[in-house]
Amino acid sequence: MDKKTKRTFIIVGAVEAAVLIFCLVVAILVYSTFDKNNPSANMKSNPFIGTLQTNPVLLFFVIVFPALLIFLVDGGYLIYYAV
Repeated sequence: MDKKTKRTFIIVGAVEAAVLIFCLVVAILVYSTFDKNNPSANMKSNPFIGTLQTNPVLLFFVIVFPALLIFLVDGGYLIYYAV
């Protein structure tokens, strides 16, 4: 493996790790600050987290879809590399 390929893998791995950590932290914040009894209070504390708490489609596309896409691409690359 040459240096350019190795550098590319390191950069891609760092970006994937950053995206996964972002998704994990935001998901923890969304679910730990949710108030079932007063849904309007969720928007007052943090508009971004409150929007994700009230809109499940946006929550899916911001948190679940990128993580799922990363896992599928990495799995496909692993299968390609193994063959």
